[in-house]
Parts: sequence; structure tokens; C-alpha cells
Amino acid sequence: MSQAKQCSGAAVVVGGSGGLGSAICRRLARDWEAVVCTYHSNRQRAAAIEQELANDCLAAVTLTDAMGHFA
Repeated sequence: MSQAKQCSGAAVVVGGSGGLGSAICRRLARDWEAVVCTYHSNRQRAAAIEQELANDCLAAVTLTDAMGHFA
């Protein structure tokens, strides 16, 4: 029997595609309704984490515009 998530709301992890950031995303995804994982240049790694945690309402987003500049 799976346990229901205890927290409600959302968490934003800046740098969530890195080693420590991805571990934080995985941990938060257990308790929070939604987790946003940001990345700068490692889109493939962010997409892999998003796919891994898809059932845990995780979204990977970048904070840069199309030219790679911070928005």
C-alpha cells in the first residue's frame, strides 16, 4: 500500500539537473505535489530526471532564453 504525499504545494530546485540538485528533486518529489527542476545547459540530464520522476509531478524548465541568456 503506497503512502499518500503529506505536503501540498510546490518546490523549485535551481540547478536541479546537477548531481546534488537531482538528488534534492528526487527527495522532494516524494513529499511535494509538484517539483520544478531548473537547468541552464544540461537539457538532456533535466529531461532524464523529468522522465524518471514523471509520476511525481516533476517539470524541468530552463531559466534562459533561446540565445542562452538568463531570462
